[in-house]
Amino acid sequence: MVSYVAAIGILINGLTVYLLNKNRSDDLNVAGAFWHMMADTLVSIGVLVSGIIIYFTNLYIIDTIISLIVAVIIIVSSWDFLCDSLKIAVDGVPSSINLDEVTQKCLKVEGVKSIHHIHIWAVSTRLNALTAHIVVDHKVDGHLVKSKLRKVLAQLGIEHATLELEGANEECTANEACCHS
Repeated sequence: MVSYVAAIGILINGLTVYLLNKNRSDDLNVAGAFWHMMADTLVSIGVLVSGIIIYFTNLYIIDTIISLIVAVIIIVSSWDFLCDSLKIAVDGVPSSINLDEVTQKCLKVEGVKSIHHIHIWAVSTRLNALTAHIVVDHKVDGHLVKSKLRKVLAQLGIEHATLELEGANEECTANEACCHS
């Protein structure tokens, strides 16, 4: 009886895994549902295999062995998902964003002298944000510099930016090392 229920679980959960697989890289919530259903599918496979082996051999230890194998597979396969979830929870820089690349591309915008106090985090699974102090040449149009910076940031996967412009002769009130061009 247990093997029949496990077989039904494999079919239903397997179909759900198949459907969720298409969008799991786009959204962390979908990825969470995918990994949950994948774990359910693996458990059902483990139950089915254990049931068949126990039925023919009376070797009950196989249930424990297969359970441990399934647990290890689930932990290893969902590790990246867990890390991405924790990064959002602690406002860490998303793994898809390269801080050095962001800094270097921002420094290439005309009129930008340096950039400091850069903070990048994931607001949600689909929205990354940045705050930064931008030191600009006193001769440039600040609105134009911000517009160009926002375009650069959007190309790098940062959709929301709060940019504080500082004049080249101004002194930043915080004592943090700057990234100079």
